[in-house]
Amino acid sequence: MGRHRSLAALLLGVALLAGCGVQGDSAPRALAPESVPEELLAPSTSTVEPDAPTTGAVTTVYLVDNRDRLRPVLRSLPSPVLITGALGSLLEGATDEEADEGLRSEVPTGTTVIGIDRLDEDVIAIDLSEDFAETTADGELLAQAQIVYTVSELPNVRGVLFLVDGRPREGADDDAKLTSAPLTVEDFEDFAPPAGALP
Repeated sequence: MGRHRSLAALLLGVALLAGCGVQGDSAPRALAPESVPEELLAPSTSTVEPDAPTTGAVTTVYLVDNRDRLRPVLRSLPSPVLITGALGSLLEGATDEEADEGLRSEVPTGTTVIGIDRLDEDVIAIDLSEDFAETTADGELLAQAQIVYTVSELPNVRGVLFLVDGRPREGADDDAKLTSAPLTVEDFEDFAPPAGALP
């Protein structure tokens, strides 16, 4: 008899424990706000980290505005920035956004860099494809100014000699005087960016 009582007590205990368990739901259900702990209802203070910037460097290239003045714009390039990279970016012309701001390039479309040679500590020779010559005299003057200003942003470049398809090409200063001397930014003062113009 005592054995039956022990068994009955054991079964009663199991039933009571089962009654204390959490009943499962067959589907998700919404909880009333008063059932949710207050700290879970508070606005989240966590922030989403922005994407890491693209690795590389920023350089300045020069485009032309509607008043035929040079304007600096920033371009992202692989690091370190090389002369070929800066020139390549310039030869791509103005982006749609830059064009919407009234900027353009006078370097003829299709112009490519054939070669670059360092002639002196701060003087380079840039050999361009024949496309570069397919413009007006004024257009070429502005194109030369764009190139000289752009490469002069880089270390150890002050003067530029131009070649077209391997043949020396005389440059012209802003007085329209032909010269075979290396061209510098001082030769294009009439096209210099307006004071305070920042990229």
